[in-house]
Amino acid sequence: MCCQTKRGLETFRGSCKEATEMSTTPLDAALAVQRAIVIQPELVQVGGDLIVGALLSRIVLWYEPETLGASKRHVLRDGVYWIAKTAEEWTAECGITRKKYLRAISVLKQKELIEVRVMKFQGVPTSHTRLMRENLQKQLDMCVIHHTLLDGHGKRIKEDRE
Repeated sequence: MCCQTKRGLETFRGSCKEATEMSTTPLDAALAVQRAIVIQPELVQVGGDLIVGALLSRIVLWYEPETLGASKRHVLRDGVYWIAKTAEEWTAECGITRKKYLRAISVLKQKELIEVRVMKFQGVPTSHTRLMRENLQKQLDMCVIHHTLLDGHGKRIKEDRE
């Protein structure tokens, strides 16, 4: 594990420890840290399950216009932005195990929603992830085409499109 990853994890662990010491219950400690993971339902549908959708949601978050290029983790190579993060950093950010991360990243690559390359980042070989926006947009469009609207009782109301 690189020293930046260790520092990031130590900072997170430190904030959890401080929150735990200041609160009366584990729930209070968890709420005090305030690390929310926003999972977009459409991305869960595209990914095929919750874990893949959670990772895809985090990758998409890193590509939002206000964050793109603003972080040291964004690397411009071959005319496109890449996110330089290790597997350990992704697992810590998403709250998933390494095994679940490896499966999720494999699914996203297989669906051609991301590309992953190992390139140097600050002199250290690091995984770089690129969101393939066009392919993601096509997948999202397919979800809309096949989506069926249901009423509150699970009965079909109408088809969006044929």
